[in-house]
Amino acid sequence: MTKSVPSLPITCLLGLLTGLAPLTVSAHDAATPSNAPAGHEPLILAQIPAPDITPLPPIYDPADERPSLTDRVNDTFLAARVRSALSSHPELNDADIDVDTEDGIVTLTGNAASEAAKARAVDVAGDVDGVKAVYGEYIRVE
Repeated sequence: MTKSVPSLPITCLLGLLTGLAPLTVSAHDAATPSNAPAGHEPLILAQIPAPDITPLPPIYDPADERPSLTDRVNDTFLAARVRSALSSHPELNDADIDVDTEDGIVTLTGNAASEAAKARAVDVAGDVDGVKAVYGEYIRVE
C-alpha cells in the first residue's frame, strides 16, 4: 500500500552557504527516493535552521601600518632640525649623538661626555618645535 504525501515545498538553505539560489524540492520527490527499499518510511526534513554567520575580520595589510610619505618627510625634517640644534649648542660640541624620529618622537643614541651633557641634549631636543617626546636613555656617558 502506498502512502499519500502532501506536495509541500521544502526549501533547503544550501543556497545561503553556497551563494546559489535556494533549492526547492517537493515533498513527493523527497519522500520517494529512487533507491529507497519498498515499505520504508522516508525521512522528510521540515526545516533546516539558518547557520549563524559572523563577518570575517578585515584582512591584515602591512601597508596600513607604514607611515605615509608626508609623515616620513616631516620626521626627516624634524630630525634635521634636532641635529642642527644639538650641533649648534656649545655644551654638546664633543657629543656624538645620533637622532631618529618617528611620529614626532625623538630617540637620541650615541655618546656624551657627562651626565650633564646627556641631560642637556635631551632638553635641547625637547625644545625644538614639533617634538612630542624625547628618549635619551640610549646615550652612553663616556
